[in-house]
Amino acid sequence: MVRRDFLPRFGVRLLLVAGASLAVLLVGLPPATAQSANDILAPSGYQVTQFATGFTAATAFDRAPNGDLYVLDSGSNFGFPQSAPPPNVKIWKVSNGTPSLVYNGDSQKGLTANALGIAVKDDDTIFVNDGTGLNRVHRDGSVQHLIDLPVQGDHAADHIVIGKDNRLYWGEGSATNASVVGEDNLNATGWLKTHPTFHDIPCKDIVLSGQNWTSKDVLGPDPNATATTGPYMPFGTAVTPGQVVKGQLPCTSAVLSANQDGSGLQMVAWGFRNPYGVQFAPDDSALKGSLVVANNGADVRGSRPLESDGDDLYVVVPGGWYGWPDIIDEEPTTEPRFAPSDPKNAGVPLALSLPTQQDALGALTHFQKGVSADGFAFSPSDTFGWKNDLFIAEWGALGFGEQPPHGLPGFDVWRVNFDTDPQGVVVGANKSVFLTNKIQGAASSNGLNGLEHPIDVRFSADGNTMYVLDYGAAGKPGSGKIWAVTRTGGGTPGGSAPPNAAAPQPTQAPPAAATATQAPAAAPTATPAPPPAGGGAPAAPPAAAPAGGTNVGMQNIAFVPQTVTVSAGTTVTWTNNDAIQHTVTWDDRSVDSGLLSQGDTFSIKFDQPGTYGYFCIPHGSPGAGMYGTVTVTGP
Repeated sequence: MVRRDFLPRFGVRLLLVAGASLAVLLVGLPPATAQSANDILAPSGYQVTQFATGFTAATAFDRAPNGDLYVLDSGSNFGFPQSAPPPNVKIWKVSNGTPSLVYNGDSQKGLTANALGIAVKDDDTIFVNDGTGLNRVHRDGSVQHLIDLPVQGDHAADHIVIGKDNRLYWGEGSATNASVVGEDNLNATGWLKTHPTFHDIPCKDIVLSGQNWTSKDVLGPDPNATATTGPYMPFGTAVTPGQVVKGQLPCTSAVLSANQDGSGLQMVAWGFRNPYGVQFAPDDSALKGSLVVANNGADVRGSRPLESDGDDLYVVVPGGWYGWPDIIDEEPTTEPRFAPSDPKNAGVPLALSLPTQQDALGALTHFQKGVSADGFAFSPSDTFGWKNDLFIAEWGALGFGEQPPHGLPGFDVWRVNFDTDPQGVVVGANKSVFLTNKIQGAASSNGLNGLEHPIDVRFSADGNTMYVLDYGAAGKPGSGKIWAVTRTGGGTPGGSAPPNAAAPQPTQAPPAAATATQAPAAAPTATPAPPPAGGGAPAAPPAAAPAGGTNVGMQNIAFVPQTVTVSAGTTVTWTNNDAIQHTVTWDDRSVDSGLLSQGDTFSIKFDQPGTYGYFCIPHGSPGAGMYGTVTVTGP
């Protein structure tokens, strides 16, 4: 599949910095040596092998001058049981496919979750963005903290790159989904109770529109009370028209830069929601050495939910504003397509009076909403093919808002080629899938050996090998991998991976004769319910199950309780209380609820004794991540 995008012609400007003075020096990576069969589709003339494994919740990697790869385990607890201790931050050195620990959070102190970015100058100068800010890690694992950063919210300090000027550049994510602190920051992203005064921080002065949003007062004692909150304010703080919020450093929603000792902190550009991936384009490419950012778009959640906001690829112009929280995909949020289930078709009110749409810079191209377009790299030579094309990893959608019937998007690697006019100015982009699984979705959700959550890309210095970092299966320690992609044929390289199969459709009825490890005989029934007003607030507690029934909630990306024991003849009802979509899927896929939105329920009557394992397709796999068990005893 190939998609071609032409640069937008809205009231938004796109600028390229010709002959930019900053670039990344390409340094050596080890050649791919390990081999393994897998279920990854690639273009004709390319092969994919497993290069290294054993990582947990890996979020970034980089290379040292001697060719070693350094992999960062984030310490994220995503997918792990709430009762279990989360994994610790770790740094792995990978030499010729063999990982060894440089920093081990199990026994060493200094780095805290979530650690998202790593850049390696040499084996004694490793820069890491973690749950406090920017740090330097030495070869003995000791940590020198450099800068405190505003990382307490939804998004933190992201990927790091070292410029040709030897400064550090990184993305700093937003505190909230769309500039307003709300219930989702307690019930979905989990930080509001411990940081009740935290909020987004502008890099420059802004003028507010005066629009406020009302939600439940989740911090107060009265469960029926409401709170009114304005953008860039603590929870429960209203704003007025024309109110000015002063800019400051460090700020959120920006690309920041500092010297390697932590001094000289600067704002490079702002107005991004979550600028996760950062790299410099090659000097001889169409982008002429410019700093490029991959940005994660807004979700359908919180007090200010936004539908249909795609992920973005930007060229960074020093001092530029890129539109968040009001201008997304080069359009104001007042466009009807951004308002989830709005009967008035009026869009989402603007948060700001200044800056405006005329101040916003546009994107090179956009990706499908929710795919989490993250780390990327440029092909350095014709040996691998597609010299100077950009290859970007898509972690995969979590399931906010409307989803395509083919299955949740992402879980793949895309190639982006840039069109130029006769004067060498970029005028458009062509995108195609380069790597994908045989069945759409994370590999383990479909019983495959393949891509779980690809999150970063690097190339070898000789141009022969592309490396893809895979975050791994949610909640499954040691499942993270590095995949190696090499070209096997001569001639013109193939362009796109073959089309994959759609994710399996929801089961209409289980088999007539069920066993203890299959679906029960009674047909499951799904009862959809419309999402609550506001699109992102937590649903009401589950309705009472039928007489003799049991309830299981889906909340905070977990089944609660995870394990239930019932007698034969009991009906179990699952209710989705999260703002994101979930499924109830048998381990053998014999029963599948399909995607359940917030407030939807799914019920099954269990007539046969046995143990029934199940999981959520977007967020788990059998026995890992978001999974559960129903044990049915005899009558």
